[in-house]
Amino acid sequence: EATAVAGGSASTPRAHRADHSLSSLSLVLGLGGSYRRANCEAVGTDDLGAPWIQLEDAGRIRTARILVAAGRSPNTEHLGLDAAGLSCIEGRLWVDAYCRTRVRHIYGIGDIAGSRQLASSSVEEARRAVSHAYGVPVSANTETVPIGIYTIPEIAKVGLDETEARKRETHLVVGRADLEARGGYHAAAGTKGLLKLVVSRSSRQLLGVTLVGEGAIELVHLGRLAMLSGAPIDQLADTTFASPTLAAAYKVAALDATRQLAQHRVA
Repeated sequence: EATAVAGGSASTPRAHRADHSLSSLSLVLGLGGSYRRANCEAVGTDDLGAPWIQLEDAGRIRTARILVAAGRSPNTEHLGLDAAGLSCIEGRLWVDAYCRTRVRHIYGIGDIAGSRQLASSSVEEARRAVSHAYGVPVSANTETVPIGIYTIPEIAKVGLDETEARKRETHLVVGRADLEARGGYHAAAGTKGLLKLVVSRSSRQLLGVTLVGEGAIELVHLGRLAMLSGAPIDQLADTTFASPTLAAAYKVAALDATRQLAQHRVA
């Protein structure tokens, strides 16, 4: 059984993390196969050093481990940015697509400037900033940054997921492929998996990729390249993949999408 910490008002004991407080701690608990949300009042350890979690409405939970994910805040408070004519909002600088601040000769990258807080994003932002500063042509495209969640199974996405896409564009189709149906997946992973391709009906272009399953974070980069190319989904459907491979799921999902697009034309 796992407890996911999402936000409440409790403090971790000094033995676990000195002077660390949580502003909004809540717990999602798995009880008897069902899930419910409960507020956390406090955490601590007993006389034997075992951690416990005191809930607002469900007593005390004793557990082997407590993992706290409280987020990160940019360390900008004492940098004297105001002396350079810069100001922060919640510790972060405004930057444009080339990572320039409002003071045009000053650039900002990484957690100080972005909302993603990803190492991969920071590296790309540094490359874009330095290239722009030295007059080297560089793309300003920042919309296709892949995101990976290292859970079991892995979760990955790039671009828009289905919910986000439907808020922007109602005319779309979603191609799907079961990863476990790919040859060799059971031997390699042994868990279920799903690939979803969100495709615009009007342009037939790939708007986003979502993956759940073993190897999802590796596979998502193929979708990113397909999005950057701007090619229609038909190109993925026409591509021959080696088999058995997990990457071949892209062809299956693309064929599913093109089938739906063809049905829409007939209708």
